[in-house]
Amino acid sequence: MVGSEQIRPLAPASDRHTSDHNVNIQTAKTKPLKTRTWFRVSIYIAAFFLLIAIVTVILIFTIFKIKNPKINLNQISINQLDLTNATSILTSQNISLTAHVSVKNPNYATFKYPNTNTNLYYRETVIGQARGPAGEAKARRTAYINETVDVMIVKLVSNPRFQSDIRSTLLPITSYTIVGGRIKVLNFIRRHISVSLNCSVLVNLTSQAIKEQKCSRKVKL
Repeated sequence: MVGSEQIRPLAPASDRHTSDHNVNIQTAKTKPLKTRTWFRVSIYIAAFFLLIAIVTVILIFTIFKIKNPKINLNQISINQLDLTNATSILTSQNISLTAHVSVKNPNYATFKYPNTNTNLYYRETVIGQARGPAGEAKARRTAYINETVDVMIVKLVSNPRFQSDIRSTLLPITSYTIVGGRIKVLNFIRRHISVSLNCSVLVNLTSQAIKEQKCSRKVKL
């Protein structure tokens, strides 16, 4: 019965060669297609990161550009001053002056300062010094600093022009305040800034108001 079974003939060699050739052609067509696809994806990724870099640079030089904080002297208050008997009372009591300073932060990041320093002068003589605590001026906000300075009574009274200033109820005071700190933008741009304010004012002892004021500001980076 074996002889009666039909034996299937093998495919001709030429047919197998044609089939392999078609597979090779299909593979050859697929490789350039994949290459072009990955090339396009790479271009899109590169363009995306380039766009992010351009936007970041634009923001850094426009919105996030670091500007100098502005410092102002708003008022000087004289505490515990009795004008009835200036010489005797002044030598037996403590007097303090409070400098009311504001720091305006025009940036979109917080300006943090570890401390503040204020010196007060009366007719070019140092009459008091104070060191304020740490603080911060939030983004596009104004921070208010009140520094109270204990006056060196002896230096104040010993000035030969003090009596005449008391009688006129106008006291010339010069204040020098330094606020040093830093601004950090986007967690990688940091700048240390020190702003100083030098003000010569004429304080009305009766109303505690500033009658005249001349200020100069300096910024150190």
